[in-house]
Amino acid sequence: MEVERKFRFTIEIPLTAWLVRSATHLDEDYAVFQLGNDQIYLLHPERKQIALIARGKSPVAAKSPAINNSN
Repeated sequence: MEVERKFRFTIEIPLTAWLVRSATHLDEDYAVFQLGNDQIYLLHPERKQIALIARGKSPVAAKSPAINNSN
């Protein structure tokens, strides 16, 4: 049975509003998204950790192919 989980993450700063765009859920409950005009963040909501990883717009997440080590 698949359970749908949702969460709301907010940053409350007086006199400003930053929109979250292009959010992507990654393995191990990470999320990558654009915050504001040009900041790309990585978020782990259960650990309550957030990190600025790049400056830019419209982040794209890519997963590397699995490596077969059976040789």
